[in-house]
Amino acid sequence: MKFNKILNNQSREKHKSSVDILFSVCPDLMKDKIPEANVQQGFGYECVKKLYKSGDKVLCVGAYMDTCSETLSREGMCIEKIDPQMNGLDLEKFYNLPSSKNESYDIIFSISVLEHVSEDERFMSLISKLLKKDGKAIITCDFKNGYKDGDEKPNEDCRLYTKEDLLYRILPKMEGCKLIDEPEWDEQNPDFWYQGKYNYTFATFVVEKYK
Repeated sequence: MKFNKILNNQSREKHKSSVDILFSVCPDLMKDKIPEANVQQGFGYECVKKLYKSGDKVLCVGAYMDTCSETLSREGMCIEKIDPQMNGLDLEKFYNLPSSKNESYDIIFSISVLEHVSEDERFMSLISKLLKKDGKAIITCDFKNGYKDGDEKPNEDCRLYTKEDLLYRILPKMEGCKLIDEPEWDEQNPDFWYQGKYNYTFATFVVEKYK
């Protein structure tokens, strides 16, 4: 399985069977989703299943209406979930709880959340702190190479990400982490349209903690 890549039309075909599982397990949640964007949840579902080992401690950040975490839960995986709209907890508040401990989780995943976070470097730093040694973090984000501050973007997004963003701004904030494989983030022809106006794509960002 390729972990760090662009989620384009080719990926939609590759992960179709996983998206179909989401529809079969969570039809109540999937009915209102944007079909072309579901590839992110399909990838997340497949990735967590691939990396999960029995007994792993798993955290989902941004779990409200998240079909990936809900499907995994309904299939029997034990997942701790946080979201301001579910339990009033964003990642900063969760991290500062007395019960939260560094190096506690084997897998942390956050699907289609990062672009909505104003303090994204802090967000990713906290994820790395919560990961156990050899733990994995699975992220997807809105992505467009060449994007610059001030360019058009969806109103609900703080930004779109670029290859340079992920490699040179985000990854260095994740202390002790490295990409799980060589990234393929060079696509120049995004094939997703949001609201018929915003043209971009999605990228995956999967790291492991080595120290």
